[in-house]
Amino acid sequence: MKARFKEFTQFLRRHYSRMYLLVFILVLCVVVVFFVTEHQLSRETIPKMKVSAVSKQKVSTVLTKPITKAPFSGSAVNISPFSTNPTWSQDFSTMPNGPLNSNIWSYDIGNGGPDNPGWGNNEDEYYTSNQSNVRVENGQLILEAQKQSEGGFNYTSARIKTLPSLNVMYGKLDIDAKLPSGVGTWPALWLLPTTGIYEPTTPAAEQDPNNYLHDGEIDMLEATGSIPAQITSTAQSYVYNPSNNNERFNETNVTNDTTTFHEYELQWTPTSLTFLVDGVAYHVVNKAASDSTDIWPYNQPFYLILNIAMGGTEGGTETQQYPPYGIDDSSGPWKMAIKSINYYPYTGK
Repeated sequence: MKARFKEFTQFLRRHYSRMYLLVFILVLCVVVVFFVTEHQLSRETIPKMKVSAVSKQKVSTVLTKPITKAPFSGSAVNISPFSTNPTWSQDFSTMPNGPLNSNIWSYDIGNGGPDNPGWGNNEDEYYTSNQSNVRVENGQLILEAQKQSEGGFNYTSARIKTLPSLNVMYGKLDIDAKLPSGVGTWPALWLLPTTGIYEPTTPAAEQDPNNYLHDGEIDMLEATGSIPAQITSTAQSYVYNPSNNNERFNETNVTNDTTTFHEYELQWTPTSLTFLVDGVAYHVVNKAASDSTDIWPYNQPFYLILNIAMGGTEGGTETQQYPPYGIDDSSGPWKMAIKSINYYPYTGK
């Protein structure tokens, strides 16, 4: 027995280092297997415990990114009280050269007649429907005043209106226009009531030169050649008018109004008239709850008028420099050009 024990101890001494190495490898294998097993378990269990938190974070990302960054493919939300689509439009770039469409436009002819000489403003032109005075030319509506004798007057021009095609109550009206230049010109874009519902018809009332203002007048734009680059808008009524020296008007400067097209706009609601140039409002007239129809008659259909007056109470102020009518004849002929006119209905939103 002693001999065998001695041999065993000698064996251990000879192979100790190898056995130690073998044990180390076995222990290492056990450790590796343990960690691999734990890692596999964690992959299977951890998401199940945190799925709700992870999902909330991703939902937030998914909802936010398309709203803020994805391309917009729908229709714009209209937050104005006017339709985004015009229901009446005149795009002169699509029209052939020649006369206006008589189904859309009509003409005022003459100088106002014996009951209204000079159209009530001592104007010096005679309005015609001749193509020399009004026409479509190269994609634009042209109104042209000329030094030309007609009907006992020394100037011809044009005054056109949207009867019977456009009679509107409330809405947005856009006119893309370039104004005439020259002292003595008096261009206007304005509206009058289609029939009139407030004007008295008694003989005494009809003798009043302001009787028609019981139904109002809306002047989108007036300009005079003697004051370049300045336009005026006015809301006239029987109470507020030039005769009472209290008319509700405002002026603004428009650079290059005779050489560049600008967008002149009226926004008309049941309680306000807003006048704009190139999208910028410069004059607002608001209706008070207590206003009578003599103050606020703008609750009935109106039609549009475009004209170039010559001379008169507004255009012909420079009579000393340009006698006898205050018109600089050397600056003629005088043209107002219009690219387009669009009417957008009031939606009440």
